[in-house]
Amino acid sequence: MSNFQTNLNLLIEETHRSAPADIDRATYALIKSMESFSNEPYWFNRVTFEANTIRGVQVYPLPDEPNTNEVLPFDILQIRVSQIRVSEHWYDPMQIVDIAVIREFTYTDDSTLGYPDFFAVYGKNVFLYSIPKENFPWRIDYIKRINQPRYRFDGEWNFEIRDPENPTSYIPIPADFENEWLQHADGMIRAYAKWLLYKDYYNDVENAVIARGSYEEEEYRVRSDDTFQQSGGDAKFFATPI
Repeated sequence: MSNFQTNLNLLIEETHRSAPADIDRATYALIKSMESFSNEPYWFNRVTFEANTIRGVQVYPLPDEPNTNEVLPFDILQIRVSQIRVSEHWYDPMQIVDIAVIREFTYTDDSTLGYPDFFAVYGKNVFLYSIPKENFPWRIDYIKRINQPRYRFDGEWNFEIRDPENPTSYIPIPADFENEWLQHADGMIRAYAKWLLYKDYYNDVENAVIARGSYEEEEYRVRSDDTFQQSGGDAKFFATPI
C-alpha cells in the first residue's frame, strides 16, 4: 500500500527541492496528476453493471456503490457503453441522451416495444428507449469516480479530500490517505507529477524529458500487466427493475 504523504515525500526527495513553496508545488502536482487520469479507464476503476431488462419496463435503478468512502455519487458517473445482448451477440451500443429526449420519444409513442437504442441517466435510474420488447441481458460499463484530493488557492494553498463521514464537505488530507491511484499506480502518478513540476514550474527541459519517459513506462506497465488485470477489474453489480 502507498499513501499520499509517502508519495509526496518521494517526489520532494527525487526533485531535490524542499522549500515550503516547493512542497506546495509538489502537492499540487501530485493531486493534478491523479486528476488528469480520473476519467480514463484503468483496470481498477472500470466497472460493469449487469442486469436483465423486462419486457415493457422502461426504468431501471442504478446499483448502490459498495464502498461509499472511495466512490462519489452516481450523478457524476462516467458511462462508457450501455448495450443489450440479442441471441448470443451484443447489440449496437445505445446512445446516451438527456432525459428530456427519452420523455419526448416516449410521449410520442409509448406503445412500441423494441430494441433499446437510447438511454438516459436521471437521478439513480436509467431510462431506456425503445422500451424493451424482451428480457434482454444488459450491461453498462462505466468509470467509477475515486475519492481523491483536490486543491484550492485562497491566498494560500488548501489541499483537501471529501470527508468520508460527510460527502458534502471537505477536510485536510490525512497523512495516511490512500486511494486506488496510490495503491495501484503510484509510480505512474508520481512520474507524471514530476514531469509537471519540471515542465511547468522549474523550466528544466532535460529532467522533464526524463520524467516523461518514466511516466510513459509506468503507464504501460499499469495498463498492460495481466496480474493486475486479473486481480480486481470488471467488478459486476446486479440490479432488478423498479
